[in-house]
Amino acid sequence: MNNEVAKTIKADGTKVFTYKDGSSVITVEVLPTPDEDGYVFGNVTSTVKITEDDLDESDSQYNAACEGIEALLLSLACSGVDISGENWHNGITDALNSCSNNL
Repeated sequence: MNNEVAKTIKADGTKVFTYKDGSSVITVEVLPTPDEDGYVFGNVTSTVKITEDDLDESDSQYNAACEGIEALLLSLACSGVDISGENWHNGITDALNSCSNNL
């Protein structure tokens, strides 16, 4: 998996999208079955945010921007968008770099 967002499907049907770039990893999992109201749920885990105890304002802004990117990816995946492939990797990388360079 080089320069792409990989997609795997677990035995229970859960879709797993994994973005990796260096030490940065974002994993989006989408459950296979909607609830009784038709909503699809999932979760996101990530190593892109700054986790130091003493965050300054710039670090907090960066973390908030990263959480926004993660939330967007989760929302798109839960809506049925296939967020795998090289173009998605490039877009996520550009978004994270923009956050890093501007906050």
